[in-house]
Parts: sequence; C-alpha cells; structure tokens
Amino acid sequence: MKIPTTRSFIRASRAYLSIGVTPEEYEGYGFTEKVRFIAEHGKAVSRIVAAGILRGPVTGRLLNRPLAWLLRETMHPVALMDAWKLLLSETAVTSFGIIITLAAVMNKMQPLVSRNERESETRS
Repeated sequence: MKIPTTRSFIRASRAYLSIGVTPEEYEGYGFTEKVRFIAEHGKAVSRIVAAGILRGPVTGRLLNRPLAWLLRETMHPVALMDAWKLLLSETAVTSFGIIITLAAVMNKMQPLVSRNERESETRS
C-alpha cells in the first residue's frame, strides 16, 4: 500500500467522513464496541483500504468495490483495522498547512538570497 493519490484520497476521505469515528476513538473502544464498529462500518473501512491500494483513475473507480469485497472476505478484521489506521496516519494533511504558513510569511517581492551571498555581504 502506497500513499494514495489526490483522487483516491478524496474517495477515501468521503468514506472516512461517513464513518464518523477516528482511529484514536477506535483504540479506546472495548471488545463490544469494536465488534459493533466492524459490523456497522466494515464495508466503508474496506473501501478506504481499497482506495489506498488502487491508486489509478480507472482501476480506482472500477475495481474499488470488488477489491473491498475481497479484503472483507480474506483479511482478518484486526489486519483490516490496522491497514485502515495506517492509511489514515500516512495521509495526514498537516504538512500542507506548514507549507501554506511558510508561503504566507515569505516576502514574495524580495529576491531569494543564498547562504553564501549573505555571508559575503556581512563580511564586507
């Protein structure tokens, strides 16, 4: 499983938002709550994992549901939940926030100066 493309990330995000439970909340569940979660949201979780596996524009649309079914049929529920948590943790969007903040702080009208040029200016 690789980091999903934007298209497959959007597809997985829609399924994730329909669940309404974060992986951290899932970790706090007891046995009964975990079984209830798998019974209610197992299909959406398998589609999220399938979106992480199928990254192509055509294969992601055509093969997502069959792969999700295959994952539900062949994977252990604990392994499926681990794959779900791994996919969601690897696709965090916080790094984009850092880049946006940095771009907002930079003066776009000032030319970029390399470190060597700055050092030579201070020595002069």
